[in-house]
Amino acid sequence: GLSGADDPRGTMKPLTVVFRPDLGPAVGMGHAARCAAIARALAPPKARAVFLLPRSCRPSGMRGLRVLRLRRDDQARREAAETASLLLRLRPALFVADSYGFAPRYFEILRGRVPSVPVLAFDDGWKEVPKPVFGVLALGFHADPRRYPADILSRSAVGARFLPLRKAVTDSARSRPRAAVERVLVTMGSGDPERQTSRIVRLLGEISGPRRIDVILGRWHGADAVAAAGARADARVRIHRDPPDLPGLMSRADLAVTAGGVTCGELACLGVPALVLTTAANQLPSARR
Repeated sequence: GLSGADDPRGTMKPLTVVFRPDLGPAVGMGHAARCAAIARALAPPKARAVFLLPRSCRPSGMRGLRVLRLRRDDQARREAAETASLLLRLRPALFVADSYGFAPRYFEILRGRVPSVPVLAFDDGWKEVPKPVFGVLALGFHADPRRYPADILSRSAVGARFLPLRKAVTDSARSRPRAAVERVLVTMGSGDPERQTSRIVRLLGEISGPRRIDVILGRWHGADAVAAAGARADARVRIHRDPPDLPGLMSRADLAVTAGGVTCGELACLGVPALVLTTAANQLPSARR
């Protein structure tokens, strides 16, 4: 656990943990959601969290967390330089990076400019571990500790048992499973650039079994005329746009159709069977588990 550091006045100064998650229409909110879950688990006043986010994005689910906006969000040299300047100012105990887009050069720049700040990076399918990384967070169902050097592994969390979950998920009571699938949940996450939701709604419309189909349209989903038409044509279909109680809807489902990603872990925690549609290559290993 994190504990504060003594200052000359004999009080405890809170340790700062800085998070840089990726988020947006193309990648959704999963990275930010799991970082926020970790941030909320930090026990104030011993520790506090600061988020570095792109200026263009307005995330949900981060109320009460401190957010600083990045002028650069290219996940490359210019952003790394700006991030290093902020880390020098904030003097954090730890920097947590969560994005598919950070290349080894990004971590090299951080180590060169702020060598005193250890970097933990989420591994969602690296081909190799970037050498400047202090430790990794590999939290998928397929995570294999054997792929990490012993020194990095000793400072890492590897495996689904470390999966950070929102309090709303852990607090949601799972209803008793029914003998038949009466209620189906469809969610492709905060964004659905491939419009898979429309395709799934059409397919479910041809199945007579479920009595209710809850369709989630995330904040970056955009207008989905096909899903809306499905709701008008089929009384079983209920459209929920960026619902505040998504964990509650998940817990009441008998079956979920979902994109691979953070939602899979939440459904597993709630004991809800899922049909997983992978929208990125790195989601396939966990989906197979």
